[in-house]
Amino acid sequence: ALYVGDIYAVDVLGSRAAGLVPCLLDPLGRYARADCARVANLSELAGRLTSRR
Repeated sequence: ALYVGDIYAVDVLGSRAAGLVPCLLDPLGRYARADCARVANLSELAGRLTSRR
């Protein structure tokens, strides 16, 4: 399952602890070095999900 959130310490670490795959919503590019998938907006996420089909 995929979990989308915008706060690394809460959403990425928390989702991993729960056994989910994190995706960081990062519209300002603050987490460029994050060790997970990142998207700038939900449209980008939708595009990535559709292209994986």
